[in-house]
Amino acid sequence: MAFCDQDSSIEPLALESPERTLLVRVLAQAITDLFQNEPGAEGGKISRYRTNFHNQIVGEAIDWFLCDDKGPFSLLWLCQELGFCHEPFRALALLKLSGITH
Repeated sequence: MAFCDQDSSIEPLALESPERTLLVRVLAQAITDLFQNEPGAEGGKISRYRTNFHNQIVGEAIDWFLCDDKGPFSLLWLCQELGFCHEPFRALALLKLSGITH
């Protein structure tokens, strides 16, 4: 994972702590939400509700990745706590938004 210039007065969480595990899982869920398969990608009939729900989840994930909020559990806060650079994650969201990835 890339590291970027961060406030050196803030120490990232210990590598093996329950808090770090939680934050990594939040980030992993956001990535999963961003890149989940569209309903019906495997074939078969799907409902409009399911498609709308999928689009809402992906849209919220994109919004979360692109938000400049620094509050608890925002991307910027999470990356600061984990010692990660947020730019690569933002790049993923921008790729998804542009339609380059599916």
